[in-house]
Amino acid sequence: NRQRDCIMITVVIVFGVLITLAGLYMAARPAKFIDQIAALGDRIWVYAAAIGVRAVLGLVLIQQAANSKFPLVIEILGWISLAAAMILAALGHGRFTRLMFWIIGKARPIAPVGGLFAVLFGAFLVYAFV
Repeated sequence: NRQRDCIMITVVIVFGVLITLAGLYMAARPAKFIDQIAALGDRIWVYAAAIGVRAVLGLVLIQQAANSKFPLVIEILGWISLAAAMILAALGHGRFTRLMFWIIGKARPIAPVGGLFAVLFGAFLVYAFV
């Protein structure tokens, strides 16, 4: 169905734009970005969103890979995203929270570089589908 494909592609583009914007923010204000993530880190909805966003993005990428400029790469990214969602679900909320705070502790010095990678990844998703 063409209309459904357009909606799904729009979902990917919106995700790509949001990832790009988050990456720009992380690159420009890394300490503030990390502090805001840390302030929300133990909330159950953050855990649920981490799983849900990865699952939805993964499924949409897998389903829409053929409609992209890089079908194999997009499909692989979709499977990686889906696997990440399943791994996070298997971890459970407590271990997810501990993992997130461990990553936050390690990420502070390299957050601007991580932001740059997020910008590139988000821009790639948008480019792949426009």
